[in-house]
Amino acid sequence: MSNPRPGTVRRNTLINVAGAALPAVLSLVIVPAFLAAVGQVRYGVLAIVWTLLGYFSILDLGFGQATSNRVATLKDAPKEQVRRVFWTALALNAAIGLLGSGILLVVGNLLLGSVFRIPQAIRPEALGSVPWLALGVPIVTTATVLSGTLEGEERFGTLNLLGVAGTLAMQVAPLLWAWGHGPALSGLVAVTIVARALGNLATLLACFGVVGLGAPSLDPGQIGGLFRFGGWVSISAVMNAVLQSADRFVIGIVNGMVAVTNYTIPFNLVNRLIVLPASLGRTLFPRFAKISSESADALLAEAATSVAVVMTPVAVAGLLVVREFLSLWVGPAQAAASTPVADLIFLGLWMNGLAHVPSFFHLGRGRPDIPAKFHLIEAIPFVLALVLGTRFWGITGAALAWILRVSVDAVLLYQAARLPLYRQARFYPALGLLLLAFGLAIHPLPPLLEIGGGVLLTLLAVVWGYRAAPPPLRVLFDRRARNAGLAGDKGAIP
Repeated sequence: MSNPRPGTVRRNTLINVAGAALPAVLSLVIVPAFLAAVGQVRYGVLAIVWTLLGYFSILDLGFGQATSNRVATLKDAPKEQVRRVFWTALALNAAIGLLGSGILLVVGNLLLGSVFRIPQAIRPEALGSVPWLALGVPIVTTATVLSGTLEGEERFGTLNLLGVAGTLAMQVAPLLWAWGHGPALSGLVAVTIVARALGNLATLLACFGVVGLGAPSLDPGQIGGLFRFGGWVSISAVMNAVLQSADRFVIGIVNGMVAVTNYTIPFNLVNRLIVLPASLGRTLFPRFAKISSESADALLAEAATSVAVVMTPVAVAGLLVVREFLSLWVGPAQAAASTPVADLIFLGLWMNGLAHVPSFFHLGRGRPDIPAKFHLIEAIPFVLALVLGTRFWGITGAALAWILRVSVDAVLLYQAARLPLYRQARFYPALGLLLLAFGLAIHPLPPLLEIGGGVLLTLLAVVWGYRAAPPPLRVLFDRRARNAGLAGDKGAIP
């Protein structure tokens, strides 16, 4: 199997981080103006509308990642072969999306017409948006194949540039429409869907650089493979969505809505940091598909170390400042209720970050069934632990159940990749620093001792990270090593 084309994992990972972070920053700027333009009621209805469309995006059936995997493995194949995979996946997703459009027309009219408590004055606007919403289903499903094609070719710069531009257009277009034509929901949804369609068109044009400009051609022989790979990806995605949201539902049932708020605020805040290992995993996914088994094993080990090196100082520092940050952000009262959960989520963030690497490893090596099967195995024990933990220890019990699940998930994924975590002795000092930081966070010392201890632990985490870092990652922080020739050692991460 040939080596990947020139390019750096470091650069692509930074591009993916930027591509994920910029839309969040854009939302912080645009959402207040959008709220002022359409009002809280219409904004709430729009949130329901987009959530509904998001549920229907599951009709992608995993073809996006299946396409990415196939394009990556066909790196040295003739363009015609890649083109057949591309058009076959695109046609299948378009057909499935059109079927989903019909379903959404029925479901959307039912939900927005009678189920949800929408003011009567706004209900006609909400119902008027349903046809546009239905039109969005095939646009959403085909978008995953388009992005998967660029991802498989490792064109992350193009993919993220188009993604950020598309997100900006989808956020700005309805705002401009509201300013110019009023806040009617049907118009807002229509211009957003049109903006999404134009984004698909731009991505399609970029895909021609991968598949060529030849006439579209289908290959029925590819359908079975796409469904097998995509089916397991879909199962994993559904189970992951259920596992990620189960804690909120159980807390709401057992402890009430105030407890949900106290849990959700710190969970969402801390879990945003998962973008770092997720971006690395997304970068490595096509590489895992292209290289030999031996190279993939070496790349997995080096990537796991890189994630630990980055996440350890982040988690240690986060544990030591999150209480003060929450106090400034949401006020002392909310911070007092949410900080215990934030501390636990920071502790679990390290293991959850580590789990992303073998998950993408299995996908890249053509085994999407492995993460999916583990999610299925974890579901019932996790829900039981969640119910018992929430019943006896409230939201901290829910956080403990989450830590247990992500830790078990990481252990299973690495074991299946033939890289058992318990044998990675280089990670033990990092885990010890995390536990010390957690202890300092939950048992505050006098201010001077607390500040001194926090600075010391953070510095130790940085020093450990530097010493444990693979040579290519260490070069980023050591100019002297670069000048001494260490940069010439490319390692498994080029």
